[in-house]
Amino acid sequence: MRKNWLAAAGIVLTSFVLAAVGRSDEADAVKTLEKAGVKIYVNDKIPGQPVVAVEMWGPSFNDELLKHLKEFKSLERLRLAGPWVSAKGLRELHGIKTLKVLQIRGPGVTDTALKDLQTALPELQIARVDPSAKQKPLWP
Repeated sequence: MRKNWLAAAGIVLTSFVLAAVGRSDEADAVKTLEKAGVKIYVNDKIPGQPVVAVEMWGPSFNDELLKHLKEFKSLERLRLAGPWVSAKGLRELHGIKTLKVLQIRGPGVTDTALKDLQTALPELQIARVDPSAKQKPLWP
């Protein structure tokens, strides 16, 4: 009986530690991206206020920043634009299964790269964005 109780306590403790590590990774990613000037949107209506949308719009970003997006376990919307966006960078998005909407613009973004991303994330809605069009907010 005592061994079962200790095993159950160990499982619960492990779950808390893993959750804390995940939140720490997300917090570190938020810090890094905000320092670079990335706009981050959180859903403040649910516990934990997860990151749900990210906007990297402009010439001052780089593909390297995209690797931090995988830390956002609730990321649904993403807007990327600028000369820095590339096929290589888009591969960083392949594992983000929660991503529902991608608005994108960039001379380095090929149809092949978008097709590969669509294959990896079949539910993803991808739209090439007109730079002259007024953009709606990514998150309410």
